[in-house]
Amino acid sequence: MVLPFTIAVPDERLAIINAKVASLDWEALADAGGWQSGVGLAHLRRLVDYWRTRFDWRAQEHRLNALPQLTSELLGRRLHFIHVRGDGTRSPLLLLNGWPGSFIEFEAVIAPPVADGQDVVVPSLPGYAFS
Repeated sequence: MVLPFTIAVPDERLAIINAKVASLDWEALADAGGWQSGVGLAHLRRLVDYWRTRFDWRAQEHRLNALPQLTSELLGRRLHFIHVRGDGTRSPLLLLNGWPGSFIEFEAVIAPPVADGQDVVVPSLPGYAFS
């Protein structure tokens, strides 16, 4: 059975994530500086500050919920996917990402094949995102 899906992360869950990030012990992290062995602390602090003070999760939910999202059961596991329908004049197109990517990577490339008549299906990897 295929069911419609809407992204709706509860405020309580977002508050828990924010609290965990806010409680990070920056002194416990090694800093090789720059990008020699991963992200440097200065870059990471800027990114965390952006997530905590300027990133608008609700705006992202709204944007992503404009895509037709569905879930289905497959071999006992929930599978989340986007399915945008073309006019059926061309073969369907399946777009697959690799790990650690997500279905969001294909957001900007869905419209052209749909306009050309193709259905486009973009699943989340099993066990990731909303699958």
